[in-house]
Amino acid sequence: MAKGTLSKPFHRGHVSILGRANVGKSTLLNKLLGSKIAAVSSKPQTSRGKLLGIVNGESFQIGFLDTPGWPSNINVDTLGRRMVREIKEALDESDLVILMSPPLPPGRIELVLIEELKKTQKPVYLLINKVDTVRKPNLLPIIDKYNNMYGFEEIIPLSVINDDVSSLPLTFSMSLPTGDPLFDQTVLTNRSERFLVGELVREKVFELYGKEIPYSTAVKVDSFERKNTKDGITEIIDATIFVEKESQKGILVGQEGNALKQVGIEARKDIELLLQRNVYLNLWVKTRQKWRGDSNFLKELEED
Repeated sequence: MAKGTLSKPFHRGHVSILGRANVGKSTLLNKLLGSKIAAVSSKPQTSRGKLLGIVNGESFQIGFLDTPGWPSNINVDTLGRRMVREIKEALDESDLVILMSPPLPPGRIELVLIEELKKTQKPVYLLINKVDTVRKPNLLPIIDKYNNMYGFEEIIPLSVINDDVSSLPLTFSMSLPTGDPLFDQTVLTNRSERFLVGELVREKVFELYGKEIPYSTAVKVDSFERKNTKDGITEIIDATIFVEKESQKGILVGQEGNALKQVGIEARKDIELLLQRNVYLNLWVKTRQKWRGDSNFLKELEED
């Protein structure tokens, strides 16, 4: 370094992503990382716990915390209350907050989240997602309403799916504290491969089944073993999908096991992309009544 020059300040910290279900939080995280680690579907409750994804830049490091969508009824069961606790913990842990909303006037959930944000002194960016689905004249009054409700650092209208979001981390980093990196720069997430595999299996259940089946399922990876096979190094993975009722088990498995087989085929594709290895995936289905209200079982799922 030449005499008299100063090193560029390095910004680092945690950024939580908050919003209603299906607003695009997990899609944003996956796109920022350039890798799929968060389960995504069009149904609520695809994300049930906070997930850390780490983005590195020349002058910054950000740990993005993807959170569940705020439940419409927070007292419905132990899982719902746990999801709210995860959101509040992410808010407490973060140095900066991203509030994501659809291109609609603030609804009940946005009002609840803004009240939570008012309790903090943290900078907040509002990302209005899916703006490609509305005409610009209809968007401007929505931006005005949010401006009158809260002092956002910036309001950013965008389409996470269609727009280039690569400049967003640098924008956010300027509002973060300076210091040394918080994480090893080779690390993408704090979650284990076992956990991520379970989430990808659960995502396929959400995608392929309707009605109550997705909301009654949980996935636990039972074994994760690497072997040398004729196809090269292969991960042999056994996972169990839990349902709450015996009748749901039959629907999930399908005639001659064909429905469950399709879950396995679709999940294996994404798991191989994640692990960059061949995968042999065995799926089982078991009934565990009222698991959504079983705090010990929910803790087991988080520990995977």
